[in-house]
Amino acid sequence: MKIIFLAIFLLATYFTRAQLKIINKQFHFSGKIIGQKNGTVSLSYINNEGKQVKDSCFLQNGNFYFKGEIIEPTLAVLRGAIKSLADDDPNSAGFYLEPGNITAIVEKNHFNKIRIRGSKTQREFEMLQKKYEVIDNTNTADSAYEKIAKINYEFITIHPDSYISAFQLALYKTRWSIDSVCMLYDKLNPKIQESFYGKDVAETINAIKNNTPGKMAKPFTSIDINGESVSLSNFRGRYVLLDFWASWCAPCRQGNPHLIELFKKYHDKGFNILGVSEDYNTGAWKTAIRKDGIDIWHNMLGLKKDRNGKIDDKKGIDKIYGVQTLPTKILIDPNGIIIGRYGGTGGEDESNLDIRLKEIFQ
Repeated sequence: MKIIFLAIFLLATYFTRAQLKIINKQFHFSGKIIGQKNGTVSLSYINNEGKQVKDSCFLQNGNFYFKGEIIEPTLAVLRGAIKSLADDDPNSAGFYLEPGNITAIVEKNHFNKIRIRGSKTQREFEMLQKKYEVIDNTNTADSAYEKIAKINYEFITIHPDSYISAFQLALYKTRWSIDSVCMLYDKLNPKIQESFYGKDVAETINAIKNNTPGKMAKPFTSIDINGESVSLSNFRGRYVLLDFWASWCAPCRQGNPHLIELFKKYHDKGFNILGVSEDYNTGAWKTAIRKDGIDIWHNMLGLKKDRNGKIDDKKGIDKIYGVQTLPTKILIDPNGIIIGRYGGTGGEDESNLDIRLKEIFQ
């Protein structure tokens, strides 16, 4: 299940470890490539600051050696004479690196059979991989994805002291219900809760819990598609629906006709919609607004940029409201209190929005 491993590795490169207390721990990683005596080999991993490090060395009669510092088990990729950058390149292998002495034996053009020694986390991951390999897709209504999800759920439950459990919970935090994520997180060993991925899960849980019905809606100001400054406070005294969407989100676009119906039905009674897009491509965003006819309400980009023009993943409107997946809709009453969260992670079924609006306006 190399795809699963790659997904987690990409997840790792996205986050930052700036808030972690750094405790330097050295690793020594050595090994041999069977079938290749000369050339170079590279090692990529996430360092203490959350940045991807790429180191390389020359082979000495097929042998290699790396050393560095990490604070806990982390994802790494070993590459030899790669033929492409594809995740299934025969000379590329992913594994879990951790402080201490780690050794590896690999064969040229068969890196997927890498043998790692000295990494407890890698052994646990291999144990999980074996469970994937015996999945039977015959005579069952469950998909392969659902079966893998069940295996991961069970693994986290049984192994609360494993870093793999934190990795997997971070991967599924937006796919499982918030109640399930909270339950699994609470079962983790305190040390695992304080790990990089443990803290990431906790951050997601807190962000969602702080934006559930009964909580005060977080204030924000943004510029809409027409260049007009729009603040949530401008709508105090009216009901407001924050619609988190994107031009590339098919379910979001499919739901727009019904959203237009709701807007026309209740707008004169005190109902407003603020469209908050997660688009990076402003051209696609503007085109989608015109095509779908949702220019009848304010539309703004939820992403925030820093001084260098780069997206700041910590300060967007979506982050303020703990939005993890699209579409997500948040209903706010005239007093600025959240009274409904629909779709996405931690939300009710969107059909309940219709029921709530009918209760309010009819």
